[in-house]
Order: sequence, then structure tokens, then C-alpha cells
Amino acid sequence: MLKWENGDALPDIDNIIALADLYEVTVDSLVRNVAAYGGATSEKLHMFGIVRVNDKGQITLPKQCREVFGIQPQDTLLLLGDENRGLALVKVSEVET
Repeated sequence: MLKWENGDALPDIDNIIALADLYEVTVDSLVRNVAAYGGATSEKLHMFGIVRVNDKGQITLPKQCREVFGIQPQDTLLLLGDENRGLALVKVSEVET
């Protein structure tokens, strides 16, 4: 992903399709960065990069992700999973209100 962001490499078509499916957007809107997200504005959708699972099964959320969503140390996150679409994290405080 970093190579993509730096312009050193381009993602292959399989990765582009997978990302488009994940974000429920067209490949064209993802590649061209067109705000055609079914009512949502592009400023509300983010791709923070790739994280690696360590030996303990843990990940580190990128700094920009923590800042955008206001995630602080000791916050509680709800982990959701859809076997077809993947994983999602939600701050528990957002669910409770």
C-alpha cells in the first residue's frame, strides 16, 4: 500500500476489485477517486493502509486512523465480522449512544 501511495507501484486488478468490493464502490470510482459513493461523500471514506497481525494476533491501528476516529489508549472497540465482506471496528461509545 505504501508503494501505491508513493507512486512507486500500482495495485494489481485483483486488489483493486477487492478494495472496491470492500467499500461497495465501483472500480472506476476507486481508481479515479470519483465521489460516487451512493450518497456518502468521499471525505467520509478512508483507506489508512495495511496492518500486519503480530504473533499474538494483534494489530496496530495507523495514527491517522486513530486521529480521524478519536481512538485513545484504553478505548473499547467492538469487532464485527462478515464472512463475505470482512471485519469492522466500532468504538463501543458510538454503539451505546
